[in-house]
Amino acid sequence: MIEARLAGALPGGGRAWRRAAAVLAAVALALVAAAPRFAAAAEADPELQLVYRPPAAEQSEPPRMATRAYLEFGAVLLYENLDYWATYGDWVEDWQFAFTWDDQKKKLLQLKGVRFDSNDFQTNWTHAYAGSMYYNFGRINNLGVGESFLMAAFESVYWESVVEYREVFSINDTFMTIFGALSIGEPYYQLARYLTTREDPMARALGFISPVMGIQALLDPASRPRRTDNQTLPGYGVFLVLGAATVDANYPSDTGTFTAVGLRSRFVLAPGFTAPGTESRQGWEVLASTADFCADLEGGNVQELDVFSRAVFYGRVDRSVGDDSRGSASILGFGSAFTLFRKDSVAPYDRGGVPVHLGYDLHLEEPRDFRDKYAIVHLFGPVYEGFWRGRTLGVTWAMEAYPDFGMINAYGLNAYSVDHDLAGDKTTLLYDGYYYGYGVSGKARVEASAGPVTIGAVGSLHYHASIEGLDRFQDDLTTDVRAWDTWFRLDANLTVRIPRTPLAVEASARWSSRRGAVGDVVARGTESRYALEVTWRL
Repeated sequence: MIEARLAGALPGGGRAWRRAAAVLAAVALALVAAAPRFAAAAEADPELQLVYRPPAAEQSEPPRMATRAYLEFGAVLLYENLDYWATYGDWVEDWQFAFTWDDQKKKLLQLKGVRFDSNDFQTNWTHAYAGSMYYNFGRINNLGVGESFLMAAFESVYWESVVEYREVFSINDTFMTIFGALSIGEPYYQLARYLTTREDPMARALGFISPVMGIQALLDPASRPRRTDNQTLPGYGVFLVLGAATVDANYPSDTGTFTAVGLRSRFVLAPGFTAPGTESRQGWEVLASTADFCADLEGGNVQELDVFSRAVFYGRVDRSVGDDSRGSASILGFGSAFTLFRKDSVAPYDRGGVPVHLGYDLHLEEPRDFRDKYAIVHLFGPVYEGFWRGRTLGVTWAMEAYPDFGMINAYGLNAYSVDHDLAGDKTTLLYDGYYYGYGVSGKARVEASAGPVTIGAVGSLHYHASIEGLDRFQDDLTTDVRAWDTWFRLDANLTVRIPRTPLAVEASARWSSRRGAVGDVVARGTESRYALEVTWRL
């Protein structure tokens, strides 16, 4: 097996790891030493304590507006259908079937048209957000998760079989749309719900992140969803982020100092999760959600986009909390999640929009120069999330694992292309540098808080392998080379909240290790990112 090492080891080698470990150890010792002072600060400022604060008054459930939901859903679907047909010539590269019984039977009944499509990365991952939009026509009109999910699933099947009747029934679009509905749509809904039900004008303005919900809440206040419980756990709620980040990477184009911006949200939605009392229950309800959108900017370009969202739909809640707020509570359930990561491209063909099989010169005599990118729907998997609170110290945690379907940048492709002809390989690998793959992912987070200080770490591990035999142009492939990728990522953060303000200062570090193989060529790479940011809790 040939090994191509892009840069060898983490910048600085073992010294960087030892330096990072020393910094974290020093922070941990400082936290322990200062715990009594932090506890005193918490006693003086009740906002720093993990105390359950119920809503001022119990709210009744808002009315279920199914007719409006279906009208909005149908109107948008009809408009997009007609608009797509009016501009169908723009997608001539995707045409493969005629509007005849023989061709449609071949496509749908004989399953010869059920394939992975050949569209670029940008076009394909955004199907997940399309699914979340159709899902939210149900949710913002107070329909349940199941009914809203069926709306998105209907849209996906209708689009692939009726609207795109000339094209393959895209397996990847179906996965992205249907599971994006749950893993993006529900966290997106919970984020907009939280913002539109706050008293803060800034929060309500940001509630228009979901335009339809924002407009409906403004014009029809009675339709506004029930107010989200106050998020009293440290690190929970909604945060705006602004700061600076320094990245040291294998590729010079990925290295530099950038402006870091973001919007983070984390909610426990099980009613009374931190309230005094004891209970155990289980069932179908939305128990927790997370939605993080982070970007590093340089000169108006998005140098790095890092997105994660997750919702827990079913599970068991166990709670044992005393009147003094000491105790613990946990959720053990099943969730669905979505991950998107993309570095800014440097090669024109890595920006998408390259026509497939229409004579475009790919200059295959030159080695490829793709940058890392992946979009993953984490289908369904176990999630364990909870908190423990003592007299001066509080701990929150979350652990999750999933089977995956994803669009994965072949990390070994650049090295593979040096000595191998790509002409007979998978279509998306050849044109856009990614493959469709299956795999598994795991993620774990732990945070400890004392007074205004929180220290935490998040670790994640992913493995994905390519799927062969379902390419849109499968009969034209001569190699259909197999690819696989792994990556490990560790994030650590130290956050200090400024008392009696919604602001906090956060220092964070991220280390990631990437490995990928295409055929017999293996490539490895590592990256570190350090950031100093200010967060504003809404």
